[in-house]
Amino acid sequence: MSKEHLAIALALGVPVVVCITKIDMTPPNVQAETIKQVTKILKSPGCRKTPVFVQSKETAVEVSEVFAKERLCPIFQLSNVTGEGLDYLRTFLNLLPSSESDTEKFMADQPLEYCITEVWSVPYVGTVVDGIVNAGRIKAGDAILFGPDSNGKFESSAVKTIQRKRAPVNGAEAGQCVSLALKRVRRAAVRKGMVIVHKSETPPRGEFGFYSLNCLPGGLSYGDMEAVRQFEGQVLILYHNTTLQKNYQAIRQTVRIVAMDHPQGILRTGDRANVTFEFISHPEFLKEGMKLLFREGKTKGLGVVTRLL
Repeated sequence: MSKEHLAIALALGVPVVVCITKIDMTPPNVQAETIKQVTKILKSPGCRKTPVFVQSKETAVEVSEVFAKERLCPIFQLSNVTGEGLDYLRTFLNLLPSSESDTEKFMADQPLEYCITEVWSVPYVGTVVDGIVNAGRIKAGDAILFGPDSNGKFESSAVKTIQRKRAPVNGAEAGQCVSLALKRVRRAAVRKGMVIVHKSETPPRGEFGFYSLNCLPGGLSYGDMEAVRQFEGQVLILYHNTTLQKNYQAIRQTVRIVAMDHPQGILRTGDRANVTFEFISHPEFLKEGMKLLFREGKTKGLGVVTRLL
C-alpha cells in the first residue's frame, strides 16, 4: 500500500517526505533493512528521488529551502515515545513555503474557481460550504453560481459571510481555503465536487430560474472550464489483474469507458492510451490539464484530462 501511495503522489506531482517511525522499538537489523528498501525505491527509475537523511536542525533548514525545487526526498527517523527526530520534522514543516504564494498554480487575476470539498447545515446560519479558491477572488455579498447538479444545471445564490481559520474575513483570493455561508440554499442542493463561479452580467438563462447546462452548445462554459458529460484523458494503467476495455465501470459507478485508442482495444498493467470517459449520473465541471485517478480496490490508473467533449 505504501508503494501505491508513493506512485499516486509522484503521478499527481505531490512532494514526498518519508517518515520511518517506531525506531525506539525496532531491532537495528530490521531498521537497516527498512532504510535500504526505502532508499532503493526512491532511487528507482520510476521515482528518481535523491534521499536525504535529516539528522540535524541545520540539515532540516537546508532541505526546506530547496525541497520544492529539487528532486529531494527528506527521510526522518522518528520515535513518538522518546521524541527522537520530532524536532527536526517540526523545523522542516514550519519552514516550508506556503503554496498560497505559488502564482503559477493559484492565479488571482483569473475568473473565480472555488471547489467545494465539504458541506454543512449550521443552525441559525444555513448552508455552509468549505473549499479552496483555485483562481480569482471572492468577497462577502458576491453573486455566484454553484453546480452542476444532477440535471447539469447551475443555481444562483450569494455569499453571506466568509470565514478563514474560524475567523470572519471580508474576502479571499486564489490559494486560500475558506468557508462560505450561502444565501437561501438548501443543504440537499449542494454536494462535494461542485464548483462556485461568479455570476456573469448576462448569464445564460435556463428553465425555472436555473442556469442550465444545455443553454449553450456543448454545455455551460466559464473561461477555460466547462460542465461536460464526456471527456478524453491520457491515462497510464498502474495495476489491473486482468484487462480494461470499453464499457468498464468501477463498483462506485462515476464514469464508464466509452472508447480508447489502444490498437488491441484493451488495456493491461503498464499500458498508456487516450481514453474517452462518460459521467454516468451527472456532468462535472472540468478543464483541460486536470489530473484524474480511477480505482477499484487497488489503484487502476492515473492520467490527465486532454480534451472536453
